[in-house]
Amino acid sequence: NLDISNNKRENKMTHTILKEILAEMKKITLHADAIETNIFDLSIELRKIKDNTQKSTIKIKLTREQVVEKYKLDKDLSGYDLSELDLSGLYFRDINLQRSDLHNTNLRNTDLTDANLTRTNLHKANLSGANLRGAFLCKANLCGANLTGAKLSRADLTEADLCEANLCRANLYKANLSGVDLSRSYLGGADLSGANLCGVNIKNENI
Repeated sequence: NLDISNNKRENKMTHTILKEILAEMKKITLHADAIETNIFDLSIELRKIKDNTQKSTIKIKLTREQVVEKYKLDKDLSGYDLSELDLSGLYFRDINLQRSDLHNTNLRNTDLTDANLTRTNLHKANLSGANLRGAFLCKANLCGANLTGAKLSRADLTEADLCEANLCRANLYKANLSGVDLSRSYLGGADLSGANLCGVNIKNENI
């Protein structure tokens, strides 16, 4: 009788333990399902962020007239597509053109004093005679740009790409050219007095 009683007690304990184990396994399963749901929701959110980022990288194309009107409104034209426009001779002091696309744009004799052109695409842009005094051109793409006679005194061109650019007779007095790529550029008659030339790449330049 004692053995039977002990067996019953042991069976009851085993049953209780098994119930507890099953309950814990159920909790773990529910927790795993919750984690899976959260991961799924997170993947959806990440997809939305990616889609919004892709949309934000699509630059809005403006006409010359729209550029002029936008400048009069708030001077902020950052992130726009202004490529291949004729913006020559215009007054754009203190304009914000950060990360805008101005490749092949005509900016001849344009006043861009103190303009923000950080990371702006100016590939093969015509900036001959342009006034860029005190402008910010950090990491700007000026590869192949025409800067003949441009006024760049005290401009900040840190790490800008000026490879194959024409800087003939350009005024770079006290300009910051640290880390600039001037490879295969033309510097005939350029004024580099007082300029910061630390880390400049001047391989195969023409002077």
